[in-house]
Amino acid sequence: MPTPLELPFPPLVEIVTDDPVSWDQLLQYVGERLATGVSMVVVRKDGVAKRGGYFFHIRKTGNKYVFSTFDRSSVLAYESGSECARFINHVAGLAYDPQMWEVAQKVNLRSDEDTV
Repeated sequence: MPTPLELPFPPLVEIVTDDPVSWDQLLQYVGERLATGVSMVVVRKDGVAKRGGYFFHIRKTGNKYVFSTFDRSSVLAYESGSECARFINHVAGLAYDPQMWEVAQKVNLRSDEDTV
């Protein structure tokens, strides 16, 4: 039986949307928790019933927004909230972005020693 994953920053915030989200919209969900970290899942409107979704764990450290995974404390960092929104929208399949595709590939194909 697989080991259940533990959220780095519970409780989980669920964002249900079929449309790209702006950084301002994301802040409405997670803004007050960024300093201590927030775990969120972005799901499509029909994904809730089908259990689909994309997890993101973000913490604001100094002037950067640091993305982590279930097993790594830092895999990606941005200084701009709009860059974070572009990355989230691309990964969640809400808006294709060629630059974020390259970033996502690096995150997905990283070795245990690498960060983007």
